[in-house]
Amino acid sequence: MERERVLTATLWLVVLLLIATWVRQPGVTMLPTAMAGQVASRGGFTLLSASSGDQRVPDQAEAIYVLDHHRDMMLVYTIANLGSSPQIEMLDGGRIEVLFERARGGSRESSDRSDQ
Repeated sequence: MERERVLTATLWLVVLLLIATWVRQPGVTMLPTAMAGQVASRGGFTLLSASSGDQRVPDQAEAIYVLDHHRDMMLVYTIANLGSSPQIEMLDGGRIEVLFERARGGSRESSDRSDQ
């Protein structure tokens, strides 16, 4: 039962990452591959480290995606100022259903622009 929940959560996380990557690059017609560096899950939380594809994140830094299964939330963090004074910075986050709606809205806007 626990293994099934972890597998379901991991699959949803992959779906979210693919959607987020696709929304950030509306000109690209094919979905890029999402590759996780580390994945850990315990006690209703899943942590995933991966390249963010965000221009605010240095190339050598990764983003940490946090899924809170209790509150149905996803939060994305990175480390800013790697060289001088490193700080944890929140890039994005919110309730998962809101993030899906935002991704759907971006998808509709992208298809509307391509139809013109």
